[in-house]
Amino acid sequence: MNETQQTLKASVIIPMYNAASDIPNLLEALSAQTVIPEEVILVDDGSTDGSVDTAEEWRGNHPEYPIRILKQENRGPAKARNYGADESIGEILIFTDSDCLPDPGWVEGMVAPFNDPSVVGVQGVYQSRQTEAMARFAQLEIEDRYRRMRKNPTIDFIGTYSAAYRKSVFMEQGKFDDRFPIASGEDADLSYRLASKGLKMVFQ
Repeated sequence: MNETQQTLKASVIIPMYNAASDIPNLLEALSAQTVIPEEVILVDDGSTDGSVDTAEEWRGNHPEYPIRILKQENRGPAKARNYGADESIGEILIFTDSDCLPDPGWVEGMVAPFNDPSVVGVQGVYQSRQTEAMARFAQLEIEDRYRRMRKNPTIDFIGTYSAAYRKSVFMEQGKFDDRFPIASGEDADLSYRLASKGLKMVFQ
């Protein structure tokens, strides 16, 4: 067990809305991580497609995996992420979306930078598994942005599709602004608040 595993406990938090077709693949990817998080928290945001049943079925088939399922009325992903954070037990909060498929080293990579006590936030990578032309163009733009980010010791924006925060700072700084009813800028808002205080965010 390395230093990261010994000292830093991570909670992975995922807002879930009508994601029944995506959740099993995401959970399979999370269960194959090189470092298993302390818990995975799914926050259902009022789904109507059986997302909760699908998640509960997966959990029943994998009783050894630390998954929790929370429910709320449909109030948006920012509120769902905050609810998960409020209920979490980890020192590090890792966020992703229900349609993402993280690589096996994702959790380990997201936690490692926090061994530097000055780091409060981490932006992880995203790779599209879509083959459509527009998706590939978007992926090329993202990869170009990552190349530029790697040249800088710090960053000023973290997107919630692959994000991690030191929980104590996340809570102190007011979490995500849940007045954003859809995924429309709550990550930029939090990033601005952190950056404006000179808090250190890095790209992993």
